[in-house]
Amino acid sequence: MVITKKILFFLWSLLVLSGCWSQNELNELAIVSAVAIDYMEDLDEYLVSFEILDPLEVAGGEQGGSGVTTTIYEARDATLFGAIRLASRTSPRRLYFPHMQLMVISEAIARSGIDEVLDIFERNRDSRLTVPVVISQKGKAVEVLEILPSLERVPSNYLFHTLTVTDDLLARNRVVTMLEIINALTSEGREVALSGVTIIGDKEKAKTLDNIQRAKSFATTQVFGLGLFKNGKLQGWLKEENARGASWVMDDVDSTVMTLPYEDQEDVIAVEIVRSETELTFLKMKPEPTFKVSISTEGHIVEVDVPITLSETKEINKLEEQLEKLIKAEIETAIRAAQNVQSDIFGFGEILNRSNPKEWKEIKDQWPEHFEKSKFIVEVNGFIRRTGMRMEPLH
Repeated sequence: MVITKKILFFLWSLLVLSGCWSQNELNELAIVSAVAIDYMEDLDEYLVSFEILDPLEVAGGEQGGSGVTTTIYEARDATLFGAIRLASRTSPRRLYFPHMQLMVISEAIARSGIDEVLDIFERNRDSRLTVPVVISQKGKAVEVLEILPSLERVPSNYLFHTLTVTDDLLARNRVVTMLEIINALTSEGREVALSGVTIIGDKEKAKTLDNIQRAKSFATTQVFGLGLFKNGKLQGWLKEENARGASWVMDDVDSTVMTLPYEDQEDVIAVEIVRSETELTFLKMKPEPTFKVSISTEGHIVEVDVPITLSETKEINKLEEQLEKLIKAEIETAIRAAQNVQSDIFGFGEILNRSNPKEWKEIKDQWPEHFEKSKFIVEVNGFIRRTGMRMEPLH
């Protein structure tokens, strides 16, 4: 009985006295909210930049502080991992990645290959693979994090929310995480597609506090275009409607606005897409792989700039035909653009593999060439469900 009590007391002591052996103190950590990766061609070195949150400034809101909520630490080295490790020279605290919410990769890095970047961060136990990745078009990736936004106190927050909002409302870009990229890079029959980011305006002035104290900013960061990859390397860009055409195929259209022509006038009727479903089907292998893209979508009329009687069924049918024609054209243009650089961002190879694994096994090593020559049948069924509270326009 005495021995049993001693054992129970010992176990109880372990529970209450064990403590937190692996705790992290806030004043010992540099909280990384974003990472930018560039390649300095003249120095043949990588430049890695870390956006570090200042907790006091972020929590301070409007009640004081300098207005700058982040600090950027940079490090250069011949190797990417070396540059990340050398950042400790400039940061007085240990870099802490679990709160990271964005990665920006320069276009130069993207064209040379993103495999190494993803490999390093995947191996880091502190990294979050749910972090979205974007490509900085033309300029340096770090400059995207240097623009001080007016509506968000943290630059990476501004870009992250812009990315998600435009994906939801315009369908001309995609939110793609590190994990999704890794899955695409390691899969058979699918390539990577990443959103691009560009700076519009005077970027040097936008790096100062004056930018957030003006009604109209000197410059802003905008999400623009969809990058096409092949074997982990950027090959080209889809812009505006072409990028939306890719979203139709990838069943990634939650909402968008289509502007339709009427008779001899262009872009006079606006239709808000409220629902869309895509089905991709493998049809046959010879003479070339042939697939069917089936789209079913619904929309509401939200603007009319021409005299038209929307109460007439025949007029609605005409508009539905125009909607189907426009969506089909966007899809066919996007597919052709991807075929031109042999980038199967849609995953048609995966569909072929699931439908006919025997045929896939024979051609998978040459799939980029087969994808370039593949045929696609596009079928769109568009429905206009509502015309608003008015049957005829005011003008």
